[in-house]
Amino acid sequence: MLRRLKSLFAKNELPPYFGSAQVWVGPYGIYVCAVHRAVTGFTFPAEPSVILPSDSEAQRIGDALLMALQQCRDQQSVDLIDLAAKRTLENVGYSSWKKFERASDFITAMMSADGTQVELDRLRRRKRGGFVGTVDFPANATCDAEAAVLGKSVHELLSLNLPDYTAD
Repeated sequence: MLRRLKSLFAKNELPPYFGSAQVWVGPYGIYVCAVHRAVTGFTFPAEPSVILPSDSEAQRIGDALLMALQQCRDQQSVDLIDLAAKRTLENVGYSSWKKFERASDFITAMMSADGTQVELDRLRRRKRGGFVGTVDFPANATCDAEAAVLGKSVHELLSLNLPDYTAD
């Protein structure tokens, strides 16, 4: 697999993109957004997005997540990256990514190739900023691409008490 990915990138070909989304949870509520991929392969959070109340039911979270996953776009212009990042921060009311990340819990969602499954990963906050997935505190789930199931899985992942990642 790694050899195949290296050969694709060497030819400036990107692997297939089936869509992903992000779920951010903080004082602003639950922010769900699509993740687009630029022509360079860089992925970035973008609209469509929605902010839900913190106490939203599973069905509502799942509906928002499915909408975001279905609206992902590939081969986007790199010019959109800065604009999308700025708009994300405006939507949640923060002036910098560092402040936003410090106030948030973070889950990524990736659609399967056939569109029937979604892999959810709750990442741990890094001491110096950003997030990281780690094997010593696995926090992931693979579930059917159905709103109620997705929302329930998000609730379960958010209920885990994950310590900050401090190895860096």
